[in-house]
Amino acid sequence: MKRLLSLLLWLTWAVSYAMEDTDLMKRFPSESSYLQELLSVTQLEWNGTLDSLVSTTQKKWLRLPKQERWHLTETRVLDDVEKIYALMEKMGFFREISTKELYFDHAVVLGGAFFRVQNRMNFLADLWKRGMRFRELIFLTGERPLDPEIEPQTNFTHSQGIPQNEAEMMLYVHRYLDAPREMKELPLRVISVPFDKINGKRPTRADTIRAWLEGSPNLGKCLFVSNQPYCMYDTLVIRNNFPKSLSFEMVGSAADHLDVNTNVLLDNLARCLYEELQLKRKV
Repeated sequence: MKRLLSLLLWLTWAVSYAMEDTDLMKRFPSESSYLQELLSVTQLEWNGTLDSLVSTTQKKWLRLPKQERWHLTETRVLDDVEKIYALMEKMGFFREISTKELYFDHAVVLGGAFFRVQNRMNFLADLWKRGMRFRELIFLTGERPLDPEIEPQTNFTHSQGIPQNEAEMMLYVHRYLDAPREMKELPLRVISVPFDKINGKRPTRADTIRAWLEGSPNLGKCLFVSNQPYCMYDTLVIRNNFPKSLSFEMVGSAADHLDVNTNVLLDNLARCLYEELQLKRKV
């Protein structure tokens, strides 16, 4: 009976969601009809090739090495900000991405800053309440030290086990997550990549995926959990590092314009284009 109710809940939600565009993750960002307008607004020139596009956007949009997204601030005039937001919205970077299927072997929550991990875990719990199910929960993370600027210890109101790095923080979020008991009792695996102390570099998304694949020879159907506006980027990174024989879906909650500034959006798009180029070079 519970399984039937879950299926009915899912079908009710899926019918309403089907009226929207659910194939955003199948597109390449360079193929968007709005990209040329975006280049015009940001006064970038290119010769029409993807190589030129990547080269230009890497130089003009990409944040500095070791600089995190949350360190970027708004630097554009209001008129340009509004134009960029409108174009990014049309390209699909703000809307919710949800699942098309009901059952998965693995739900994989991607690491990030504290507030993003909270967002991703809450969204996964919401999908569970809608009827989606999985057999195992996996965290792809690393030993990135928490940033006191956005992850101060005051964020962690439960005094027991205050986290010191991202991997510990994800376990903290899971421990105090308001989610159905059945979901919280599922097997949990944490793939944590060490922090590169010599070079002062945190593990990248690709590092965590490769570490997981090295120790997981028998993977099933995967559901990756990110959040907007980063679903496209994370999808492309996964496609560049995931065996073609393995199937996966990407999901993520919607973003509000207030959540991100235009420098974050353009940095993210530059990274999407780079990953797209790497993917096409493999073909």
